[in-house]
Amino acid sequence: MEPKDVILIIQGTQQVEGEEPQTMELTTDGTLQSVEGRYIVTYTESELTGLDGTLTTFDVWKNKVILTRSGAIHSRMVFDPGVVDSSLYDTGYGAVLMEVRARSVTAELTDTGGYFDIDYSVCIEQSYAGRMRYHIEVKTA
Repeated sequence: MEPKDVILIIQGTQQVEGEEPQTMELTTDGTLQSVEGRYIVTYTESELTGLDGTLTTFDVWKNKVILTRSGAIHSRMVFDPGVVDSSLYDTGYGAVLMEVRARSVTAELTDTGGYFDIDYSVCIEQSYAGRMRYHIEVKTA
């Protein structure tokens, strides 16, 4: 399938230990493409996210998501329950060692849209940094 223009509604909740959860929502244009049993969802970050000039790509399977960022920021994170993914995260000021541990991944995507959820914890330089939850809706434009 050729990439389709879509609207992405990204709801993210970040909870750092000892603090109240913080939730943000972003609506942006993106693309959706079906490739060999998975879906590829992409969008270009903006000044609003602090990652201006970065292309964000999600490779989405039923129970696994790979997030790749390229451009101003370079990173790759694998969200696969039961697997600890370690990678260097380029902050733009230098790289830090980051580990993500997916608690759950759910995806209900078709060629016309749907959603996927990612719930994971993050350790930076071997210190617990918090829990993140994302709900991403994909709607045809």
